[in-house]
Amino acid sequence: MKIHRGMLLLSLVLAGQSLAAREYYVSSTHGDDRNTGTKSTTPWRSLAKINQLKLQGGDRIWLMSGDKFLDAGLVFLPDDQGTAANPIIIDIFGGTDRAIIMPPRGQHGISIQNTAGITIRNLHLLGRGPEVSDATERDGVSLWCDLKDGRKLSGLRFEGLLVTWFYLGISIGADDPSYSGFADVVISDCTVKSCLADGIVSFGRMPGSAENQSHRNLQILRTTVSQCYGDPTLKGPHSGSGIIMAGTKGGLIEHCVAHDNGGGTNDRDGGGPVGIWCWGADSVTIQHCLVYNQKSTPGVQDGGGFDIDGGSTNCVIQSCFSYNNEGYGYLVCEFEGAAPIVNATVRYNISWNDGRARGQSGLGIWNGNPTAASCRDVVFHNNLVVCDETAGSAVKMGFESKPLEAAFYNNVFVRTGGTKLIDIDRHTDKVIFKGNLYWTKQGLAQWRWGTESFSSLTEWRGAQGNPETHNGQAVGHQADPKLDALEQGHAATRTTELSAMTAFLPQPGSPLLNAALKLDRSLLGHSSASAHDFRDLVLPPEPNDIGPYEQ
Repeated sequence: MKIHRGMLLLSLVLAGQSLAAREYYVSSTHGDDRNTGTKSTTPWRSLAKINQLKLQGGDRIWLMSGDKFLDAGLVFLPDDQGTAANPIIIDIFGGTDRAIIMPPRGQHGISIQNTAGITIRNLHLLGRGPEVSDATERDGVSLWCDLKDGRKLSGLRFEGLLVTWFYLGISIGADDPSYSGFADVVISDCTVKSCLADGIVSFGRMPGSAENQSHRNLQILRTTVSQCYGDPTLKGPHSGSGIIMAGTKGGLIEHCVAHDNGGGTNDRDGGGPVGIWCWGADSVTIQHCLVYNQKSTPGVQDGGGFDIDGGSTNCVIQSCFSYNNEGYGYLVCEFEGAAPIVNATVRYNISWNDGRARGQSGLGIWNGNPTAASCRDVVFHNNLVVCDETAGSAVKMGFESKPLEAAFYNNVFVRTGGTKLIDIDRHTDKVIFKGNLYWTKQGLAQWRWGTESFSSLTEWRGAQGNPETHNGQAVGHQADPKLDALEQGHAATRTTELSAMTAFLPQPGSPLLNAALKLDRSLLGHSSASAHDFRDLVLPPEPNDIGPYEQ
């Protein structure tokens, strides 16, 4: 058999990599730093021994299951060089319990600086407590890139981590003008709990754009963030969010949960916190996620579920569930100094009893700084908002500066208490409503449209811009949507419940069934109309239903 010379060389290289790969074992209970550390029977005792090594692709670090390491956090520097295809791996041995890293004051649990090609699994990163975290601002996992050449360092994976009692749970940061940063970072099946400021945060050089971002293709999957209440020493910047994705071109947040965060700061300026959100990013998708019981500083806005915020382009929130949050269930928000929001799409989501404080609502748009940028191509379609008397309205839009161009198609807006459905204070000529259903349980209803108010859909159609008309014909509905478990709802705590939810399903005879307004797909936001509904069911051929469910 003839062997190709190139294949032979490749085989020799791979064999050399395999032979060169090393294994090290560490146990705080059974180890000794005088040991070789290369066998499970002769482990080292301290993580400091690992930090002294220059690791390479294929090397494996094994930490004893259940042991607690107090001497140091793990530190990876540029001379630790794994690759995405052949990473350095850190995992546990000798059991199934996570190994615990509780570093001294002033150290991150894991610090990765200007390098990548590392996979870390099954660790509990335990900080020294909120007070210490507040003083030192150290994170459970800290990724930092300040290379000057614009490179994207590829291949970082974090699997099955538990992160508690740090300042930030996991941070992914960069700030060089060359837009150097990280690529293909995956955080999966992790839990971040009781960190002081925020749960998981990425950020990059600002301002970014659709073409220039520090990071590329960040993914956060099947991860839960809770009880990150916010830094009480902060007087201006917000904290207390679950997951924030910024500074990236390409991002996915999927099957994640944020709950019981926020409400612990002295921030009086707003701007957050929010459960799961993106800002200053391009092509981020948030889908199949759940946010509940999010709070904000007493007397201050925000504390909502989901948000596409300032400077975001081509971003989508779809098939998510938000309930019992103080702020907006779903928000599109511009702030002063950010690039314009362009092509933001919110579709096939449910907001149930959001807007628990300060007159906020289920769906919201805000452009409140006098010099904030104008925004365009903002679309909300096939969402359901159910709110009681606590909310200010089902939809609220606030403008102090340039208007946002926004459209609302085939949504359902329901009040089980209260009367105000739509609350838009100005720039109504830039806002489109078509094919939506409106209903209040008590019968009385209100649409605020600039300086006027209307008490019926028929009256509102005659307002400036002729809302709920299409090609000269009346569209939209003011009727009981006939939904299952309308007031009981479903207090989900896991994203796996969403695909099986029956709360809010249209009953037989519902005016929502087969009643969606047929629109050109180009009007329905990012890329095209979603091919799946709230429960991730494939949409059948038209006619489709109004709202997030397709029967």
